[in-house]
Amino acid sequence: MVDVKINLIDIGSRGGFSSPWKNNFKHINYLLRCDPRNDENVINESFSTYSYAISHIEGISDLYILKKQNNSSLFKPNFNVIEEDRKNDFEIDQIKKIKCVRLDTILSNIKHEFDFLKVDSQGGDLSVIKSLGKYIDDITAIHLEAYNVSIYEGIPLFNEINRYLVEKGFYNTNALIRKNKSLSFDDYLYIKKDEIKIEKKELIKRLYNIL
Repeated sequence: MVDVKINLIDIGSRGGFSSPWKNNFKHINYLLRCDPRNDENVINESFSTYSYAISHIEGISDLYILKKQNNSSLFKPNFNVIEEDRKNDFEIDQIKKIKCVRLDTILSNIKHEFDFLKVDSQGGDLSVIKSLGKYIDDITAIHLEAYNVSIYEGIPLFNEINRYLVEKGFYNTNALIRKNKSLSFDDYLYIKKDEIKIEKKELIKRLYNIL
């Protein structure tokens, strides 16, 4: 059996991997991670880590650091729609100025072709995907988080994200990635429709339990 490995981009994850990658790290050949909470930029033969936020618009932006750190976002919380029992988690602790960079700017300096994009950027997932530019043609699959209501002000919702990805040649696998406690968002796995990188697609489907 061929030892298939993936070059993976992980946006918005500072700590360990979520499922299914946390138990399948052996299938990752090269890892690129970006999060504005990272302490520094590190580049070596097996991974790269950048302390930037990723957006399709480069420049300096506000990062809303919330009481529950994992909810922090480039978008301001929308307390008009946040459930009453969750509002405490979305309280703004501080607003920090951070640098936003496009993914294609970073990828142009890395000698790897990436297969998989994992995004968890609290409403900014479509912006991250758009920032791939021409490199979206190399991507085989995308694991993203999409909102059904505007928990953050001005974020694109699922229908807009889905429409963009379908136009780019991806399809929604309808994989049950995780059961979210809130009805405001869900995780989705999109796979490219073409017949390229078949072995890598089969590996991804197996890891996500897609028959």
